[in-house]
Amino acid sequence: MIRFKYTPSFESFWRLNRRLLIARIRFLIGMAAVLLILWIAMPLLANQPGQTKTALQLYGMTSPLLILPALMTWVYVLAYLGAKKRWTSSEEVRSEREYEIGEEGIQVRGDGVNGFMEWRHLVGAEFSKGWFTIRTSQQLFHYFPEAAVPDSAALRQLLKQKIPKARL
Repeated sequence: MIRFKYTPSFESFWRLNRRLLIARIRFLIGMAAVLLILWIAMPLLANQPGQTKTALQLYGMTSPLLILPALMTWVYVLAYLGAKKRWTSSEEVRSEREYEIGEEGIQVRGDGVNGFMEWRHLVGAEFSKGWFTIRTSQQLFHYFPEAAVPDSAALRQLLKQKIPKARL
């Protein structure tokens, strides 16, 4: 049985939300970056022989290339504001949690949070940049730093054993 307590911070909550957002819109972010680079490169086209348009005219003509980069920036800002609102309005997101992870499943206790999940309800586990993330079939996430876990090697082994799609 692995037992530990963890009190989330807004920085850790935003880190999780940002990672999930980027994973979902990764392709659009890549496309936005390409379009932005193309738009920035427009003055190079103005210097070509036979080009009659100035760089400013080319920027004006190609300004629709900025729609997707602007939209991705807006999505990122709205995601941050949404995470901030959820953080301030939901006590259960901010409260300290006590985890007990064993052969039967995961028990979580805290202010406004008290539940047990059997392993069959957990569909994913990941370790990235010092953080464990465990996902349920309902797209709920438990996240905590490796530093909070007294025996991270035992936790990794248990997660690999119990969650087939674990990436640790």
